[in-house]
Amino acid sequence: MQTPSQYKNFSDNLFIINKLTNCPCGSHRIALARTKLKKQLINILFFAFLYQIGWGQSPDTLLLKLKEQQSISRFYEAYFQNPATMPKWGKHRFSTVQATYERSDKEAYAQQYPEGHIAFSAKATSFFPYDSTRTLWGNASYKNQELRKVRWNESVDSDLLYPYFTADAVGGDLHSEQYAFMGGFAKQWQRLHWGISLDYKAELASRNKDPRPKNITSNLQLRSGFMWRVGEWQAGIYASFQKYTQSNELKFFNELGSPSVYHLNGLGYYNHLLKGNKLRAFYEGYGYSSGLNISRKNNLFLSANYQQLAIEKYMTEDNGVIAVTLTNRTLYTELTKLFHKDTYYYGFKGYYSLQTKSGVEPILSGRNSNLTEVVAKNENYTLKKEHYQLAMLFCNNSDLQYHIAPYVGYETHREDYTLVRSFQHFDYMNVGIKMSVVAPLGKKSIGIAGLHYQYRNTLKGNYVLRNDSEVSLSEMLLHNARFLASDEQVFQAHLQYHRPLSSSLSYFVGLNTQIEVFTLQKTNTFHQLSVGLTF
Repeated sequence: MQTPSQYKNFSDNLFIINKLTNCPCGSHRIALARTKLKKQLINILFFAFLYQIGWGQSPDTLLLKLKEQQSISRFYEAYFQNPATMPKWGKHRFSTVQATYERSDKEAYAQQYPEGHIAFSAKATSFFPYDSTRTLWGNASYKNQELRKVRWNESVDSDLLYPYFTADAVGGDLHSEQYAFMGGFAKQWQRLHWGISLDYKAELASRNKDPRPKNITSNLQLRSGFMWRVGEWQAGIYASFQKYTQSNELKFFNELGSPSVYHLNGLGYYNHLLKGNKLRAFYEGYGYSSGLNISRKNNLFLSANYQQLAIEKYMTEDNGVIAVTLTNRTLYTELTKLFHKDTYYYGFKGYYSLQTKSGVEPILSGRNSNLTEVVAKNENYTLKKEHYQLAMLFCNNSDLQYHIAPYVGYETHREDYTLVRSFQHFDYMNVGIKMSVVAPLGKKSIGIAGLHYQYRNTLKGNYVLRNDSEVSLSEMLLHNARFLASDEQVFQAHLQYHRPLSSSLSYFVGLNTQIEVFTLQKTNTFHQLSVGLTF
């Protein structure tokens, strides 16, 4: 897909971006690195287009390929977290190049997240069974987006860093550019399968008016795994290593004054010694994951995964003092059982997920010197989310392929800040149904349609939050708690139209729309339009 020299140039530019994270150089060097990286992404997408045409030379029909992309294996997608299992993802070569426009507008949302966004993106993906023993897959993408009206958060990767944001009461729109590529390889030796994958994401985010954040992120993940076949059974293990960084800097050009900058802890609290003019921070994290897979006769699938990422926030202007150590942990288990008769399949899937966050915060002192010192450390913040879900599956894989998957789930949200009695606890029940169909439209065209409906009911909600002289902070916390306490209905529909241009090339147009309706008659909308080529 890409020549060695192109890989080297792209890697060199990513290295430049990462070095700039710690370098106090001028903004022109960052702009130069950004421009060079963008050019390399364009080259990747272009060469992916040219090279993958050759991959598309196959007697397989477009209909078979599209059915495989919507096949029953997507019902137990967690099984494919192990790279060694990817040969079972499909047997047909399938590649796409596409451009996408999307927009969201929100009336119900947490204030530390955007009110909406507008984005343009380009992406090339490929799944390539090279022969009976080797499989390759990968993608490269670029996304340019505008995040609207973000308050109390001047950081990016919000889900990962929550609640330890650099923040102010003003905020504003944020411009972001995201770059990503991923590649994987799997090899089979009779009873033994081996796979490896590399995933890299980078983001550049900024604003051109006060307050002016400049965020540069890097997220690298390397994963490898094995599978063994013994009779009717297959068992596998895999592990991964992750490194994450984010450079976080604020600037103010207004000579009439600037708002206070907060380095937030949990539920609106912060360290007073870091409030004011501490404008630079650096997040650095290292993590790992491990998992196992067990399957039998392609009708029983068991997956389990544990992931941990510990992130430290360094205050660059305070001699690198660690403001917090945030540990993210995720446990996920899934069991799928399938039955089939002729072209009909049915079955069930049960899964359980546990997500926890814990924040170890220092007790700081600045009495004896100009530098802030760590006196002690306490675990003050905890977040625990649990999700139980049971889903059924009914499908038919004939000329008209369809899937129907109703589900029911139960969720809990437990967030506590123990230094001061502050918490928010919620319990939810959700029910929903997913449906999809792949069908020929006449002799040449093919249509794909999908529907998803979900209703989430808040069974119980209770919270005690700060309500003091920091009025804007207190209002933000109350706004977010009311959002979490809202009932929600989700209506989602997606359509795709595919039409061949030749024996190896086709084009498609896709539309995805989503409407979320909350209590108090608040509505969120999301619309996405995609055009592309399939090989």
